[in-house]
Amino acid sequence: MTAAAKLFIFCNLLGLAFSSHFRGAVIQWSPVNNNGAIEINHRIAWRRSYSVSFYCDSSTISSMSLLGGGALTCQVGCSGDLGSMQYYCTDFSVTEDWSAG
Repeated sequence: MTAAAKLFIFCNLLGLAFSSHFRGAVIQWSPVNNNGAIEINHRIAWRRSYSVSFYCDSSTISSMSLLGGGALTCQVGCSGDLGSMQYYCTDFSVTEDWSAG
């Protein structure tokens, strides 16, 4: 990943880092072919009690319900949404009040 791409991601996520509901995220991308197509994967964590959109428990995991919302939107060099930011919950903590997927 180029320094410019890292800086772009850091600057876009900086504002979220101070929010009490956002716990963290990892966004990865890799080229799919030589035509410039890429595959984007993400893992994200939220405060579990923030909203029903982020609430996860054993039932949510076993039913493979999608959580979250919104879209990853292109900022430079392309247009539109690149994909959904919804996720399948894979982990949660009642005592630490977070869910992730």
